[in-house]
Amino acid sequence: MRYTLPAKLALLLLLPVIMAGCAALPLDLSAIPAPIAADDVAALLPTLTPAPGATPPALDTGAPAEAPVRTIPLAGPAAQRNAEFSAMAWYGDTLIMLPQYPNFTADGASAAYALPRADIIAWLDGAITGPLTPAPVAFDYSGVAEWLPGFEGFEALAFRGDSVFATTEVTANGQTAAYLVSGSVDADNATIRLDAATLTWIQPQTALPNFSDEAIIVTPDGGLISLYEINGAAWNPNPVAHRFNADLAPLDPVPSPSVEYRITDATSLDEQGRFWAINMYFPGEAFLVAPADPIAAQYGEGPTHAAQEQVERLLEFAWDGAQVTRTDTPPMQLALTLLARNWEGIVRLDDRGFLLITDQFPETVLGFVAR
Repeated sequence: MRYTLPAKLALLLLLPVIMAGCAALPLDLSAIPAPIAADDVAALLPTLTPAPGATPPALDTGAPAEAPVRTIPLAGPAAQRNAEFSAMAWYGDTLIMLPQYPNFTADGASAAYALPRADIIAWLDGAITGPLTPAPVAFDYSGVAEWLPGFEGFEALAFRGDSVFATTEVTANGQTAAYLVSGSVDADNATIRLDAATLTWIQPQTALPNFSDEAIIVTPDGGLISLYEINGAAWNPNPVAHRFNADLAPLDPVPSPSVEYRITDATSLDEQGRFWAINMYFPGEAFLVAPADPIAAQYGEGPTHAAQEQVERLLEFAWDGAQVTRTDTPPMQLALTLLARNWEGIVRLDDRGFLLITDQFPETVLGFVAR
């Protein structure tokens, strides 16, 4: 209720009368409970106070746990938002981070960026306290962009010894697709070179723009498989993994699981043929929202996923030489922040967990997720 000024003045004039009337009211002291005796308080204390060192019981909400992301600070060109990283892979004990457009810096020099595994572990263990500065590694893709009308940068990266593999994305005549390309690492000169003559087209699985194969995995026989970004039932009812031999000659595609939202990168295979992939929903891509998310229905949503629009989770898959399947391992849901993070690269970090990297959104973030 809103009071006018005359009404406020009337209330002020009546206030002493009201207070006098209240003071004259009799008090019924019998309605006040008697105080608790000291002996009774002492008897209650063991039930009200936890024992020394005891941990209060956790509140079981029934929601799955979410994994916090620990941000590893970066310095140098790799820390810039316009680095727009799109893939990561291990070359031996060196982490290679690939920008979507490797010539993003003002001088136009084309580079990937490298961090030693030892430095990453030292930072995680507290032996290094400041930001890490990834070293530029010359990335020579002469001829690749020139041979591909509608070139839209790089999307995936993998190594096999001194051989390197990448996918590029192109959009031409209204159709987005990917090309696979190989090259080599010149470790002595800190240079990665791609050979444009090896460019191999990858059949797109939808007509959606700006989506292509964003993960490539080296198989035990030396070949590769690639995973398409969109594998949801509405847009891609029969998803496949594309296969290539060691020379990038295409082989018959094989079945791959239906997964809602996007697959943006994957780790290498472990000894059992298992790998993890990033499964993302970024706000603004409402056309990718399905009537149901089978993974969320099966495992539930963590507290931040239940409260926010975006989806940031890791899924485990397996490659048996004939198909890609999803394992029974529950997904790892990442604890969300208010700003959605567009994770574009993932690698394992020994048995500790995973390293992840974003593109431009919300900024360049190198994150560690413990297992």
